[in-house]
Amino acid sequence: MKLKDTLLCLLCVVLWGINSTAIKFGVSEFPPLFLTGFRFLIVSAILLPFFRPKKHELKQIFALSICLGIGHFGLLFVSAGGLDAGTISVLMQSSVPLCALMSAILFKDTFGIITAISIAVCIGGVYVIAGDFSVSSPFYLTTMLLSTTFWGIGSIMIKYIKDTKPIAMNAGMSFFAAFELFAISYFVENGQLEAIKSATIIGWSGLAFTVIGATLIAWSIWYYLIDKYDVNQVVFYNLLAPVSALITGYIALDEELTARKLIGGLMIISGIIVIQIRKIQKSRKKIRA
Repeated sequence: MKLKDTLLCLLCVVLWGINSTAIKFGVSEFPPLFLTGFRFLIVSAILLPFFRPKKHELKQIFALSICLGIGHFGLLFVSAGGLDAGTISVLMQSSVPLCALMSAILFKDTFGIITAISIAVCIGGVYVIAGDFSVSSPFYLTTMLLSTTFWGIGSIMIKYIKDTKPIAMNAGMSFFAAFELFAISYFVENGQLEAIKSATIIGWSGLAFTVIGATLIAWSIWYYLIDKYDVNQVVFYNLLAPVSALITGYIALDEELTARKLIGGLMIISGIIVIQIRKIQKSRKKIRA
């Protein structure tokens, strides 16, 4: 990978790591589902005039908006109300072992004992981190893990949406998700208008970063890198996002770096490294065959 692209990769994961703190800023002043819908509304307003999906693609993109818009991002923002920024970013990495399990169930994609042990280590890391929270936190841990599960399902769904430009997919998904989330927010949340009127620069900055930094800039970089290089060349950089999130949360939110968070995080990341190495080895064997 060229130095320029390596730096872009690092910028991308740093932006995603900082995004966990930006979400915390946002949900501190806006209802989480309303904030998520607001984010998608702005993204769709920016992208739709330039990248419109075709009519025959809308049904699949609508289904994707329910899975990713509500299931992943909606629950992610809800989780931010009770979890540290660093913990959110670490738990997001659980999507890797979850995807491996779902691939085994849905596509009969078998894996060996080493991958199975690695998945168990990742799950153990989640339990270690869970022990660092109060009795009221299991709700947020559950929503975070559900959010990660929906991310894995959404990643599989994207494979079935053929001949659709990623940015057009993002534009259409954001458009549908915005109105879905606003509708849910109307029934389950309150104080939306009051939040808009009373929001400070901190809340608006959090929203702005999730739109500009994490969505428009980071995802555009990621699409460019995935298109240019093999996925296995760039996927490992995702593991740096929790590091960025932990540092940013410590500086901006004064979040404590406990032993449980560090040990649990290392367990999850080490398990993911082994899983990714096994994936690379498996793909190379297929190429040789």
